[in-house]
Amino acid sequence: GRLHYYERCQRYYEGKHLIMAPDKYLDMVKKHYKRRINYCDLVVEAPVSRMVIDCISCDEPTAKEALEEVWKYNRMDAKTIKIHRNAIKKGDAFAQVWPHFPKGSTTPDRYEIKFLTPDIVLPIYESDDSESLAMVRKQWVSFDSNGQPVAHKWLFYPDRIERYYAPLNRETVRMSVDDFTNVGWMEYTADGFSGVIDNPYGMIPIIHFRNKEDDSPFGTSELHNAFEIQDSINALSIDLMRTAEFQAYKQRWVTGVEEEELPQNPDTGRRE
Repeated sequence: GRLHYYERCQRYYEGKHLIMAPDKYLDMVKKHYKRRINYCDLVVEAPVSRMVIDCISCDEPTAKEALEEVWKYNRMDAKTIKIHRNAIKKGDAFAQVWPHFPKGSTTPDRYEIKFLTPDIVLPIYESDDSESLAMVRKQWVSFDSNGQPVAHKWLFYPDRIERYYAPLNRETVRMSVDDFTNVGWMEYTADGFSGVIDNPYGMIPIIHFRNKEDDSPFGTSELHNAFEIQDSINALSIDLMRTAEFQAYKQRWVTGVEEEELPQNPDTGRRE
């Protein structure tokens, strides 16, 4: 259900709205008008443009310098805009924080902050506390060097991270990312680390940004109440164009005569 919700939010943000028109006009509207007046992007971009992080505050000068270095390396001035936009657009956004290990080394050289789209992340909260994460699942599909699809599943716990992968075929790759239940998961060790990595930080390294946070474990998009309004705007616009066209080129009509009595056009074969 959340995936469908995210997909709808993305479609409306991009201006791919539902065209509200009678069936007999729908083909004509799609072929000739192709008109949508998109206000959904404004609903999202207006609050995004006002959300700016001014500074990083820390009592320890050394820690502040380290945080500023992490901030600059990860280009958070641009990445925060992406996080804010997705949280406002879809209701949810995620950021993953974890050390970066050079190839062949077990010593991290820096810390990475990655933006995660909510389409691939499922947070599981404690049943009695919507603020405490019990586990987070990150599941996505990539392609190997041969162009073959591979599914990945990472499970984040406060004490460990479990990593799995599963090669896909043409049938399973068409499945929803949430349907990979029996694809034969195996531990992922291609990067030289164990499939199960210890988490020494005692907390799940994924932060959940929820828009309009309430008692639900998920956020709510700013577009939630704009869907029907946007559909109505498009319907009014299409009706206006259709009315203007038919009023400009009015249809001719006659009464008191049968169709067979009308002369036939030799070129078109129609009776006029």
